[in-house]
Amino acid sequence: MVQVTLLTEEQIWGENALEVIKKYGTKVALSDLAIVLGGWLGSAGTTIEGDRSGYIWTASGLIDLGLVRTITHAGDLCYYYPNRRRDGVRPVLLKKETDKIKNAKIKKVLLPNDLEVTMAVFGEYPQKSVKIKLSDLLEKMYHNRELKKTKRYFTFDTAGLTDYEHPFKPKLYFVYEHEGKKYIRVEGRPADSDSILSNGKDVQIGEPYWIEVLPIKWLVDEKTGIWISKKALISGIRFGKDDFYDGKFEKTDMRAYLKDYFAKEMLQKE
Repeated sequence: MVQVTLLTEEQIWGENALEVIKKYGTKVALSDLAIVLGGWLGSAGTTIEGDRSGYIWTASGLIDLGLVRTITHAGDLCYYYPNRRRDGVRPVLLKKETDKIKNAKIKKVLLPNDLEVTMAVFGEYPQKSVKIKLSDLLEKMYHNRELKKTKRYFTFDTAGLTDYEHPFKPKLYFVYEHEGKKYIRVEGRPADSDSILSNGKDVQIGEPYWIEVLPIKWLVDEKTGIWISKKALISGIRFGKDDFYDGKFEKTDMRAYLKDYFAKEMLQKE
């Protein structure tokens, strides 16, 4: 199992920002899964690759105010109370972890700004909503018990987005197979009216959405050895149990989720 963290403020903005972030930009797209689970997109931001960008947690804080530093949909600095659940989670692997990885696919990618970055493919996670026709088919097969249910699963929080007082409420979402591909079925809990998926569907509260399990793409910072998930893969996770963040990321709910669930499940075998 690998250890997973989040980027710090210093790694994102300013002269000391990671070189790969300087090339790619500070705006971060949300996966369709993150949108379904309550990730806040905002209304206008897009990444350098044209994907809609959203609000993202970092590991840094405004200690005097007890707030967590976040990234806006425009890629700017912002901050919120740690008991929020609407911000996206962009996992990060530090060098001590990436040095151990031997089975990742590494390639060079040319960005629309004509700058080249290194991309790694490692692990799997539910990410993209399926096309509407396939969604209807999978839903019908699900109710008719015609889909193959595997032993693999992913764990998400089912507490309400505005449920600031209650802790993590885990629910297992099992993986189903159809024609050689893997999917999970997740109930929607949209952040707002801007919660629109890549297949064009608006996310509605309690409605089912089929999300395909895909390889995770990581931006590689060659100078530091750090890998950063290209997209925010998940949302709906409370950063901390209190309304005050003291800057000790290792003690947060977010760190516990990344350690106890995400890190294990992205590498889980059936």
